[in-house]
Amino acid sequence: MTRMAGITEWANLRDKQGNKIVINSDFYFRLNGDTSNQEKILNTGANGIAVVRTLQKIPYQLVFILRPQDLSDGFQESQIKHLAEYLPEIIERLPDTVAPQLCLFVLSNKLMVYLTRFNELQWVRLHSFETTDDILYHALSALKHAEQDKNLVQLMLTGEITSDSAVYLHLCRYFSQIKCCPISLSDL
Repeated sequence: MTRMAGITEWANLRDKQGNKIVINSDFYFRLNGDTSNQEKILNTGANGIAVVRTLQKIPYQLVFILRPQDLSDGFQESQIKHLAEYLPEIIERLPDTVAPQLCLFVLSNKLMVYLTRFNELQWVRLHSFETTDDILYHALSALKHAEQDKNLVQLMLTGEITSDSAVYLHLCRYFSQIKCCPISLSDL
């Protein structure tokens, strides 16, 4: 078990346009035009402002919560993006494959776990972690939830990560098909 040091101070993340990036687990995706969960959106917004954003290149809308502290730095709602809004750009940068991919986007002590098939988003979760074992746990849990065999899924490790990192080396012991594709938010 390797304890992870934060690579980026996530409370002060900015993209290359200067937008503030928020990372919270109060989000979900819905198909464009789907209004069946309007009640869920209103209830989700009890702790802040519910924001609905249409995503480019994938047929989903992202629903997330902006909390008062997210707006406290003088940023307007339009200048704030949720980490999950970058998924279409992240997916686009990954190698094409017909095999299911379990993707782990590592950013400081946050882990965005998502499953793609034919480069289409199937499932997304956001977790905090402290150790490499935490990352392994979230990866295996995602595969169990999706009923996927770890030997048939390609694990794609991306974000602020390198192929000589403790995370990559630890996951290589458990996954036979693993690739590292470093992506910085400043490139998106």
